[in-house]
Amino acid sequence: MNRIKELRQKNNLTLRSLGEKVNMSSSRLSQYETGRREPKLETWQKLANFFGVSVPYLQGITFTKTDILKLLNDTYFNELNNDFDSIVTPVRTYSQLKKIPLPEKVLTKMEQDKFNKNTYDFWSKNYSFIFLNPLVKNLSGVPNEKNFVENAKYLITKAIREEVLELSSTPISEKFNDLCSNDLHNFNSEKDAFLRLGSKTEIENKVLNLIASLTAFDLKLKNLPENKNENNLNWEDFY
Repeated sequence: MNRIKELRQKNNLTLRSLGEKVNMSSSRLSQYETGRREPKLETWQKLANFFGVSVPYLQGITFTKTDILKLLNDTYFNELNNDFDSIVTPVRTYSQLKKIPLPEKVLTKMEQDKFNKNTYDFWSKNYSFIFLNPLVKNLSGVPNEKNFVENAKYLITKAIREEVLELSSTPISEKFNDLCSNDLHNFNSEKDAFLRLGSKTEIENKVLNLIASLTAFDLKLKNLPENKNENNLNWEDFY
């Protein structure tokens, strides 16, 4: 469904007043809103220019904040009800870290299924941080089509996992990221190629570089404070 009616109402316009501003009849606009008539490309562009949005957005074929929150809601409750566990664990861990109620404790079955205002408000209030994550932010220009939905679910889940890691960071994890994270990431991402194609000298240099980073971390580790697991989390909760 396109977003003509949504934007018209958001701007406190009647069909007649919008028609006067864009030089179209209210009956034609009504047909556009309900999908009984398809606007020509130049008409889409004219309406998009008036509302200050892109044509794909007006046509309702790109992800919006509401689309993303609904996808988060639907994915969570679908997995919860079918014993899947991709997004359920990070959401529950985040809830525990932030001391906020679990979605199923707040939202009724009807609100879970229908995604009404209360559903929107719950996810928007507690999970608005996902829109600061570049992975999710970039979804705003992506077509809201079946081919992209699974990838969008993955990116939303990844954004929540990253927030969980940020909230649960400790001096030990921060020091490891500072000293080893890049070297370890580079080693893992390149190992399949250089273990097959690299010379022994190249392989040895990469191994020694990684060992040096891990050794530097090990030396710092002795003077770092012990991790405090105040939320009684299990390391498996992060996966």
